[in-house]
Amino acid sequence: MLKKIEKTIIKYGLICPGDQILVAVSGGPDSVALLDLLYRLKDTWALGLRIAHLDHMFRPEARKEAEFVKRMARDLGIPVIVGRKNVPLYMQEKGLSAQEAARELRYKFLQWAAARTGCQKIAVAHHASDQAETIIMNFLRGTGPAGMAGMPSKRGKIIRPLLEVTGEEINEYCRQMGLSSCTDPSNLKTIYFRNLIRLELVPYLEKFNPRLVEGLSRTASIFREEDRYLTGEMEKRLTGLMRLEKEKLFLNFQGFQSLPLALQRRMLRKCFILAGGGSRELGFDHVDEGLAWLANPQKGKSLKWPRGIILGFDGENIVLGKKDLPVPRIRNFAVPLELPGRTLFPGGEILAQFLERDDLGPADIISEDPCLAHLDEARVKLPLMIRNRRPGDRFCPLGLEGRKKLKDFLMDLKIPREGRSLVP
Repeated sequence: MLKKIEKTIIKYGLICPGDQILVAVSGGPDSVALLDLLYRLKDTWALGLRIAHLDHMFRPEARKEAEFVKRMARDLGIPVIVGRKNVPLYMQEKGLSAQEAARELRYKFLQWAAARTGCQKIAVAHHASDQAETIIMNFLRGTGPAGMAGMPSKRGKIIRPLLEVTGEEINEYCRQMGLSSCTDPSNLKTIYFRNLIRLELVPYLEKFNPRLVEGLSRTASIFREEDRYLTGEMEKRLTGLMRLEKEKLFLNFQGFQSLPLALQRRMLRKCFILAGGGSRELGFDHVDEGLAWLANPQKGKSLKWPRGIILGFDGENIVLGKKDLPVPRIRNFAVPLELPGRTLFPGGEILAQFLERDDLGPADIISEDPCLAHLDEARVKLPLMIRNRRPGDRFCPLGLEGRKKLKDFLMDLKIPREGRSLVP
């Protein structure tokens, strides 16, 4: 197993000698095996290892899993950073599924932890069986070459050293090496799409092809090269057709219309991202709708896309940009904080609870989450009030000496004037 992983590392150039690597460890068998393997390669490759673990505040077992990871880090003598993110609250705010919300927060945390610890790489424990599930999921939803390419072995700081070994091989490795791990009971719930595929569809398909995972990994590799070529061709043409001006993107209409459909789709998606959209927010239906609209565009008319992006036409160019929406005037408000409980205020809500000091470590109290704060009950005067700004407000920023005008603080954060009264 160790030789197989090292071969994958060399094949895809995942690691360089002397790299500082942040290992994402959930406590499950996959991430435990990944950590063990990288630890065994540490001296040969002169690696500096750090461990990152995120408590999603989603399951009662989460605290025990965090403690398990801390013990494992202590036993190996590896520094560990543990974070907490409120996935249920993030789901509500963003309108995401549990798995989508957890994924977004997990990667944000890992990027932050890597920057804080000075790590050039972030190792995650996705393996060949995960890859097969991803490809099947994308296929069932409807996808193009990018979706059939699955997860890359590396993208930016993210590396996946286990991508050429199966989940079964990993479990066998853990048994052979006597590695203990945590079991996530939610992985057995078929209410989640991925779990349903893993637990029911994959075993059924393996009756037709026992080497299904290997076959789908090969399919992903083929599609990845096809996708890389088409993306390269699109970007060559995009350079001569596009210009950015005053926070708007202009794309030459005639040049765009002369392209093959495969490149048009990719170009619209790329322009959406360049105009401020997210890479996962523009679906095939959005792109198809955009192409249909561009078949007969009308000057002065526009099409609304996700993230507030507007697709328009000025007579010569396709124009993409964000249209500023009017912000309603917010009157002054002051609402008593429900403690414990949920308090609603104009524009949002705050969840509050009592915690025992003994249950909190330094990493919990000094959180990197700007939406989370711990207050000493003995030092505050109850009831606490939630309110928006008032003229002349000042406060003492944590970690800094002296007082600062709240107005200046909000300006430093680049919050538009019309939105500052929404900040609680």
